[in-house]
Amino acid sequence: MTSTPGKLFLIGEYSVLHGGPAVLTPVPQRAVTTISDDRKHQLTMKFPDTHHMPMEKGIEQQPLLNAVVNELDCRAQLEGCSLTLDTHDFFCGDIKLGLGSSAALTASLVKLLSPDLPLEHQLEKAISSHRRFQNGKGSGADIALSIMDTAIRFQKDVTVEPFALPKNLHMLAIWTGVSASTTEYVARLETWRKEAPKRFSYHINRLRTVAESFASDLPTEQLLKVLHRFGRYLNEFSEDSNLNFYNEPHIALRKEVESAHCVYKPSGAGGGDFGIAFSANKDELTILAERMKYSERIAFIIE
Repeated sequence: MTSTPGKLFLIGEYSVLHGGPAVLTPVPQRAVTTISDDRKHQLTMKFPDTHHMPMEKGIEQQPLLNAVVNELDCRAQLEGCSLTLDTHDFFCGDIKLGLGSSAALTASLVKLLSPDLPLEHQLEKAISSHRRFQNGKGSGADIALSIMDTAIRFQKDVTVEPFALPKNLHMLAIWTGVSASTTEYVARLETWRKEAPKRFSYHINRLRTVAESFASDLPTEQLLKVLHRFGRYLNEFSEDSNLNFYNEPHIALRKEVESAHCVYKPSGAGGGDFGIAFSANKDELTILAERMKYSERIAFIIE
């Protein structure tokens, strides 16, 4: 059995696709994969409901599994085996929470099926597999986080390294209540880049510069200022491009979080999914978490 975590972006959204650094942190939700010698030769999928099918049919019909199997060239390894893919942690009922379930599942499968590969080679195989699955799209940051299973600083085709977050940077992940499609926002962004290249470059360069200043040796109060600035720039980017990824659910959450004296920003492509509240004061964040629980929002502390 192998399990790997989902992710949340702390900083670096959008600019990471264009050479900037990003910092990501793992979340409690994990993808779990299991292989066993079994005459049934069956694929079991739990995301979130449980389905069964013959292994060969599953390899052909499940695009992510197909991408991993072809990248690793491991069909023979699966003969006479049964495989279980479990990402039910990434759902609330039938709602997908947007925490990187496909990346976590890809990483878990690569680790399960190639356990003897060095970590850097597992990372290469997982990124290649996920790009097969996503038709070449994505930075690979979510894959790197799932493979490393720790907070990381990621820069596409440059570096992946553990990132030490200060102990007094407290974080609360909050579900907006709205699911969003990362691929849709990235595709719309690419269209806008072609329509307004100068405006696009202006915003991406601002985001990249701020993300580059997010360093592990900065005091927590300074990191909070950097996060606040990045969030403000995301909002301005959203408005100028008319992509509306920093939309009303995030604006409403920001107002609520700021009323609790915490810093807020969307995590990931925006449009919904999760935002994060940040604070150097654990008590303030705990009070905010209780408020979210009372209003029946999905929220959890990021340790």
